Amino acid sequence: MNVLGLLGVDTVVAAWPDGGTGPRTSVVERDGVAVTVELRPRRHLDSTELELPAQWVVDATVRAPMPGSRRLRMAAWPGTYFVAFGRQDVLLDHHAFDDRFVVKTADAELTRFWLGDDELAALLATYEPVAARPFAFQIADGELELRARSTSHPEPTAPLRLPEAIAAAAQLGGRAHRLAAAWRARGATLGLVPSGDVFDTDGGYVLRSDARRAALELSFPDAVPSVSRRGLRTVVRAPRTSPADTVGALWRDALPRWDRPAGAKLRGAAFEIAGLGGHDRGGPWLAAALAPHAGALAAAAPDAVAITPGTVELRWERYLDDVAAIVAGLDVVEQLAAPHPGGGDGPYR
Repeated sequence: MNVLGLLGVDTVVAAWPDGGTGPRTSVVERDGVAVTVELRPRRHLDSTELELPAQWVVDATVRAPMPGSRRLRMAAWPGTYFVAFGRQDVLLDHHAFDDRFVVKTADAELTRFWLGDDELAALLATYEPVAARPFAFQIADGELELRARSTSHPEPTAPLRLPEAIAAAAQLGGRAHRLAAAWRARGATLGLVPSGDVFDTDGGYVLRSDARRAALELSFPDAVPSVSRRGLRTVVRAPRTSPADTVGALWRDALPRWDRPAGAKLRGAAFEIAGLGGHDRGGPWLAAALAPHAGALAAAAPDAVAITPGTVELRWERYLDDVAAIVAGLDVVEQLAAPHPGGGDGPYR
């Protein structure tokens, strides 16, 4: 069976001519993603004395770039936790996939983000229980790689589920573009313009305002200056000009100390609003500024708020795609950052 031929590739898989048993490499274009397929055949057994048929082993490698995911490191292979000799098994909240694959990663949150339900379903389709070595895969340095092995005689044949592996590579390779397209559509309704066509969890994906009172920015950075931990987060911020004493911060009690904003180290009047507690170095200024927005703050439900002489910022310590919460957060930041029509530093002097 000429599997790659069925996929529109010229490489012959079912039978290599005599003397032509070297690797075969082809590139398949699928949904705008360039998927590289490499097949390496080798003879496993060929004994004329014993009158045994020639046995062939074919190793298949399928690769596709995964832009925006350079920080992700993970690997998965078919099996179960009980026969994996104690290896780490991270559950990805997809019952069928978790039942078939053992997953190893140092960042379960990031892995779950990049491997959504559609991606996991595509990877699950590569599973073939009777294969000599079913497809296993890894993601590192912004690239997906799937590997499998087949055995056959008298001629070499490609591993089972090779078409499904190519489809899975295209599905994962296109995720960053699909995410960016989704945020481009959301940004149009929010008055925000995206920074690019590829969603990026490494350097952060940014949308900026083009027709609002304040220079608003919605971003998804994996690192912020005041927090040592790297991870998925959502930030809404805007620049503002204010006196040095109008500085404050508040955060949820459950937020770990190392995830709290830089202003959390300030000493000042303690207060609580919309489930957030904080300190206001300038006396009651921050509490008074936020009081009119208690409802919007509750709707946004951020993990932390920080106001400095230069910026006002709301932060969620996770990837947030709740548009209603983001709208509420944008409104709060815009009100706090916008200059007062009558002059001065802001509407809550």
